[in-house]
Amino acid sequence: MLVECLLHSASRHAGKPAVSDPLRRLTYGQLLTLARTLRRVVLAETRRDAVGVLLPASAAGLGSLFGVLWAGRKIVPLNFLLQPRELQAVAADAGIDLVLSVTHFRTLLSQVPVRTLYLDELGL
Repeated sequence: MLVECLLHSASRHAGKPAVSDPLRRLTYGQLLTLARTLRRVVLAETRRDAVGVLLPASAAGLGSLFGVLWAGRKIVPLNFLLQPRELQAVAADAGIDLVLSVTHFRTLLSQVPVRTLYLDELGL
């Protein structure tokens, strides 16, 4: 349902602002493109039904949420305040093998045995 709302809004308001953060501003068209790209990434990187997301509140974070949902996966929000052993337990309980994040959290996630894709390294 949320993805359908994005598709509808992007078709009607592609050039209008959709979301912004201190680093970037995305139009509905750009948000749709980001979500589509992340959908492809998720489908290529995991067959599991859930994906971990450890991202700050940001335009890229919103695009990631849409991308994960569009890929037909569940979102497992991960909290940067948790200790690595706690993140590992959440990942194991949720059955995730992929986390979307940014390099700011690399040290924390390096201690969690799941594959992590860093959006900033992917140019997203």
